[in-house]
Formats: sequence, structure tokens, C-alpha cells
Amino acid sequence: MSEKTLFYLKRCKINKETGLIPIYLRITFNGKREEISVGKSIDPADWDIKTHRAKGKKSSAKALNICLVNYEDKINQIINHYQFADKPITAGIIKKSLTGKLNRHYTLIEACDVTLNRIKSLIGKDYCESTYEKYKYTKMRVIEYLRIQLNLPDILLEELDRKFIDDFDIYMKTQNNIVHNSAAKYIKNLKVIVKEAKNNKWIEKDPFEDYKCSYNKTNKEYLTMEEIKAIENEVFLTPGLELVRDAFILAVYTGYAFVDLMNLRYENIIVGNDYKKWIVINRSKTGIRSPVRLLLKPIEIIDRYRNNPICEQSGKIIPLYSHQKVNEYLKKISTICGINKRITFHTARYTYATTVTLSNGVPIETVSKTMGHTNINQTLDYANLTDAKVSQDFDNLEIQLKVRDKEFEKHHAISNNNN
Repeated sequence: MSEKTLFYLKRCKINKETGLIPIYLRITFNGKREEISVGKSIDPADWDIKTHRAKGKKSSAKALNICLVNYEDKINQIINHYQFADKPITAGIIKKSLTGKLNRHYTLIEACDVTLNRIKSLIGKDYCESTYEKYKYTKMRVIEYLRIQLNLPDILLEELDRKFIDDFDIYMKTQNNIVHNSAAKYIKNLKVIVKEAKNNKWIEKDPFEDYKCSYNKTNKEYLTMEEIKAIENEVFLTPGLELVRDAFILAVYTGYAFVDLMNLRYENIIVGNDYKKWIVINRSKTGIRSPVRLLLKPIEIIDRYRNNPICEQSGKIIPLYSHQKVNEYLKKISTICGINKRITFHTARYTYATTVTLSNGVPIETVSKTMGHTNINQTLDYANLTDAKVSQDFDNLEIQLKVRDKEFEKHHAISNNNN
């Protein structure tokens, strides 16, 4: 941490009538500069350019030099105050403190906490638990970056700029080996945090204003029907593995995300106009109505846990662990079943869209409705057209073309006979 003060004559502002030049103070702190007028002027002949003080032993020179020393003392007091309080300080803060224009300055970690508290208070209403966890991890990444890379406990919001954003992005990718899309999600969360700070008038300019978070398109991991059956038919000796397997398979056949499945209750199961069992909920993430008709396998799993003490007490259809614990169990399940894929609970949602529904001829509009999406484009991000599905579609097309050709030949033959 480097700090330097320098008094100098601002000759461009010379008073042409008196020939006096105003004295300015330049403050350099951590490589950044600010300057202010000390409110005094002097004849350049009475100024010592080496000592940056007034020359001579006159009372006026002594009074001026005492004034300049007081400025230096005030600066040291300001720096000591902020360092003792373990608060970030800049040349700008020093200047505003000296001029009496210092308002309340907010830090990035304070902004993170405000957003986290708001999200936490709205869990179950506007947000789900997983969203809160994502923002909590974002704050942890920011703290780690500040501490390790910048050697700072915190940073003022007004000090944020495009370089900070770019360097944070590079740090995550190089030092934490975080892939591009994951790093982009952290940056996106940070963008929301800073935008909220600007809306609260904590900063004048949003450094994210022209920043766009880009994502690389990736192939989503999903299971084949053979892999689904391998998990279904595996006998697990550990009750925890069996429970997670059942929850995962339930999600495979319903398309529900973890938070939605975790909150499913018996009261969400209804009998529709078709006399079949349905689950009808509003998705936690979007609030969109998501009706799913229960197939035989989901009904079997739900009935299996109907007498579970936790389910009886809570009304939930399955007693799930935490999201993190479930994903740990799924990793073990994939190894036991010989599936060489990185399976998370969200894999079930991709599998529902691709293998269970779309590959079996369910229209994408229906898939979108059951998944609680607001538009088809969201569904397309989940659903993959498998080679088998493309081949099946061409088989159907071939059959239709043959039928059309036969009808054409028949019609042509009838026309010739009439002639």
C-alpha cells in the first residue's frame, strides 16, 4: 500500500492581476491520484519547489506551512481510521473526507449481503432455496478473489470497473479451474447484485451496464432408456442409495426439478377428467403451471413411500436429502450401475425431455407445458434429438410417402379405366 502527498503550484490558474498562484495538494494512493485546492495562493518567488513549502521566516510563510502540515496530518488520520476499521480506502475517499463531501460509501460485500438477505426472505415465494445457495457461492468466490488476488478484505462499489469484472472472470477460470459457463453464472449473479446496489443509489454508474454474459452451447447429459432401466433394476444395499434412486427415477418420468420434487405433496395429486392421476403444481422457479400425468412407474414409487413416517408427518410424497447430498449419492449410483456419465439430479430433467417424451413421439409443445416452460426455446435447450428419434421420424415419413404413392397410382389407374 503506497501513499504520497505533494503540494504544488497550479500555474494554469494564476491570478493575472495579483500574480498569485493557487496551491494544490495531489494525493496518490495505491497508484490512483486525486487533487484539491488548499484554499491558499502564493507569489511563485516565495515558493520553494524542492521542499514544496513557502520560503522565508515571515509569519505569513510560517502560517502557510503550518496549514500544509495540518493537511498531511489529516490525511494520515483518515488513512489510520480506515485501516483500523479494516475498511477499504481510496484517494477519492481521502479527498472527500478532506473537503467534507464524504457520504456513506458501500462495499461490494455489503451489496452481496443485501441481495442475499432479500432472496432469503422471499424463499418459497419469488425464489427457491437453490437460488439462495447460488448467490451465497457467488459471494464466497468474490471474497476469495479479493483476499487472494487483490489482498483486500473488501472493495468499494465505486471502485468496480470493467477491469475488475474481466480479472475476476480470468481468476475463476485459471485459479479455480471453473469452466466458462459456470464462471459466466457467477458473473451474472454479481451483475444482479451490483444492479440492485445502483437501484439503491449506492453508486452512480453500473460497471456491468454494457457487460453481456455469454454462454457456450454444450451438449446436455441425458440417460438412454437402457441406462434408466439399469438404475431402476439395480438392487442397492444402502437405504440412502435406494431413496435417491427412487427420487431420481421419479424425476425422470415427471421432469420435475429438485426443488419442485422436494416440495411435492399428496395434495398436489389429483384425478383429472380422464380419470387418471395427475400432479399439478406451479414451478418454484417460474411460477408457471406444470401439469404432469403420472405414469405407472411414478405411481409405484409414490405408493412405496406413502407409509414413510417423514412423509406421513410432512405430507410430502418423498423424503429427500439436501441437493448436495443427493448428487453425491447419484455419483455412487452411476458407478455401481456402470454408467460412464456425470449424473446430477438435473440430468433427470434432460432425460425426461429427450428420452422419455420427445424420443417417444410426445410433441415438444406438450413437453414444454409439462416442464413449466414459458416458451418452446427453453424446452429446446433441454431436449436433444437423438439419432434414433431422427431415424424413426424418417421411417414414418417413408411410410407416409409410400401410402401417398399407392393412392396416386390407384387414382391414376381409375382415371385410365374411365378413359
